[in-house]
Amino acid sequence: MPENRRVHRFIRTEGWFAGAIVVLAAIAAADLSTPRSSLAAACAVAPFLASATCSTMRTLIVSGLALVVGIYLIAINDQDAVSNAVRFVVLIFTAVLAPTVARLREDRERRIQDLTRVARVAQDAVLTPVPPTSGSLRLATAYESASREALIGGDLFAVVSVGRETRLLVGDVRGKGLDAVKTAAMVLALFRESAHQWPTLSELAAHCDRSLKPHLSDEDFVTAMFAAIGDTGQVELVSYGHPPPVLTHDQTFRALEIPDPAGPLGLAFDTDEPIPFRFDLDPGDRLLFFTDGLAEARDRDGNFLDLGELVTGVGAADFDQALPGVLARLHSAAQQIDDDLALLLVEYGVPGGAEPVVASGTFTSVPSGH
Repeated sequence: MPENRRVHRFIRTEGWFAGAIVVLAAIAAADLSTPRSSLAAACAVAPFLASATCSTMRTLIVSGLALVVGIYLIAINDQDAVSNAVRFVVLIFTAVLAPTVARLREDRERRIQDLTRVARVAQDAVLTPVPPTSGSLRLATAYESASREALIGGDLFAVVSVGRETRLLVGDVRGKGLDAVKTAAMVLALFRESAHQWPTLSELAAHCDRSLKPHLSDEDFVTAMFAAIGDTGQVELVSYGHPPPVLTHDQTFRALEIPDPAGPLGLAFDTDEPIPFRFDLDPGDRLLFFTDGLAEARDRDGNFLDLGELVTGVGAADFDQALPGVLARLHSAAQQIDDDLALLLVEYGVPGGAEPVVASGTFTSVPSGH
């Protein structure tokens, strides 16, 4: 467990409990120093402070102490009977209510933990792990959701090994939230189920487009980049309105330009069919596929970040550290991450013929909170 999490847990479990006791002691000391007034009712502050962060048992302890201290302060101060009765009722009410609040809070936290576990299962179902190699390729991925409460969003990536080539998909669903996750799961299922059925990448992409249309509203769509990379380095790209990948060669990089992309997947109206873009990779070349979370990130002044600066070093860095480096530079320069982000890095030149795989997604994490 990271050190900051240990400190946070210590503060929650020990610090707030001790703070409630200190508050109670301070109220008692103030009351004893001013005998003409009674602060007994103020003892109710300590139990409610404990109920916000402490366990039910610790809240009970603080409530008991507050009740004892409050009754003692009432007894030693010369106040009228009505005022003392009101203070006593307040203390009794607090001693009962504060532990109840703590118990309800703990029940809610347990439900949230259960939902988080369910979300992780859903994440594994939607984005199954990508293997480290496929044929002559090395693979690495990273994913970050724009919503802190969510583990996944509307961005997607998938990898399927078909014979002596690897077919890839990187996409971005319009919108965010559960509807975007549902659409992303649908696109991934279409791609995984159809990757072996169509002889060409263009036919596969067109099939995904046709199959998706009936399930989307007129305003929904998915930008997508389809790729097929052969074991001997031939690359074919078919773009449906998605940003092209970055190619690194001999530790230099350039953003590819695809001259004839189609409109996004699932549009209610027809667009021109995309023309495949083909080229060859040399051993050691890398392709970085990404979504708008990287391409449209903004700095603290609201200006778009320079994509070249973000991907600097992707070709020279150790393969396992390339994507963490991109994310570190992004978080350092960006004001905040307002969009989901998916990265897929491919390196050509790994010898061997891995068994065919069907997978879509694994995570490389970089501490956030920037």
